[in-house]
Amino acid sequence: MVLRLEPGSYCAVDQRVSTLLPCDEPLMKPSSLLVRSLASTVLAAACVLARDARADVPRCEGTDTATQGRARAEGLRRYRAATARGEINRVEMAAALEAFEAQCRAGDLTALEMRAYALAALGRQVDAAESLDAFLEARPLQTLDADARARVGAQRGAILAEVATLTVDGTATDSQVVVNGRPYGPLPRPVIRLAPGAVNLQVYGGNAIILRRSFQMGPGETRREVVEGSTGNTTSGTNTTTTTNSTSAGTTTNTTNSGSSAAENGSSSGSSSAIGTGSNNGIGDATTPVDTPPRRLSLAIPIALGGGALAMAGVAVGATVWHGSRVTELMKPECTGAAPDPACATVAGERDAAQAVQITSIVLASGLAIGAVVTTILWARGAPRSQPQAAVFCAPSVGSSGVLCAGRF
Repeated sequence: MVLRLEPGSYCAVDQRVSTLLPCDEPLMKPSSLLVRSLASTVLAAACVLARDARADVPRCEGTDTATQGRARAEGLRRYRAATARGEINRVEMAAALEAFEAQCRAGDLTALEMRAYALAALGRQVDAAESLDAFLEARPLQTLDADARARVGAQRGAILAEVATLTVDGTATDSQVVVNGRPYGPLPRPVIRLAPGAVNLQVYGGNAIILRRSFQMGPGETRREVVEGSTGNTTSGTNTTTTTNSTSAGTTTNTTNSGSSAAENGSSSGSSSAIGTGSNNGIGDATTPVDTPPRRLSLAIPIALGGGALAMAGVAVGATVWHGSRVTELMKPECTGAAPDPACATVAGERDAAQAVQITSIVLASGLAIGAVVTTILWARGAPRSQPQAAVFCAPSVGSSGVLCAGRF
């Protein structure tokens, strides 16, 4: 590449556009700094949201058969392209996932099967398990043909080997099951798919917490928690019996929590357990009034941070205007001549002060904006949800038997 330059001195290179900048041009104007800082904030927020997002299983409630066929064909084409070279092309697999979700929205429930395989190939095993559960709820395994049963059975086993499965049974009325800050609905909850790791389980009944438990679950592990005899108002004491069985499919843990009404007993019963310590086995004060599962972060914090960011952005804009007016004043003949007016020194000081205020307010606005984004995410999610760091991504090969895998082996 050849650059034609006018006579003069050139100091800096903007490599993105291959342009030489004259020495009297600043490397980054203050206004550009503001724009780029705010753009970086938006980009950082988008990255955090994309990383932490959990995809709920879509509802396949449409009736557009034409779109169903087109979306299915596009999804299968993208899926084959994603696995054609013996490794997972994540861009093509993401496009396949989008097509299968469009097929579902158009009303085709069978799209949930291929959606699950695409999610698994992208390392999102929990979402994949939930999608395959929804597919099998609509199309039970015994209703599928022999080839489909074999395919679904094999893929389901591979997906469930990477996730933990929790079952919460009980008879409490007006209940709400919350796991890792995410509400799952009333008792009983037969299947809750989770990422391996720490699990924080809370069960609310009426206006009381009737169960609070924390434990670890590994890949492929299943655990059953039973809340028995709870009234939904107050409970006293628990009797906990835990049995653990190891099978080829993973570890199965059964836990039964027998609660009784405080009005009936008037005192706390003892407890025996193979897990946990303490007389209540992790069950908190059952008389604490609770209306809804509590948020772990007040909404006032992100609102205050966002307001501060807007205020600092306003200061930055004002300082930019002030700085521009001072620069314009210094360009007048009385300040650029051989004998400048003494008042120009004051104007120059104001220009420097405006620039300092401008840069400081930009930095503060960016920091406050990032803080507002992060705290908003934490408020919305209630509690961080761990995700497995998959080292290997696998997907079934469409049109042939076997599975294609890629990653660190």
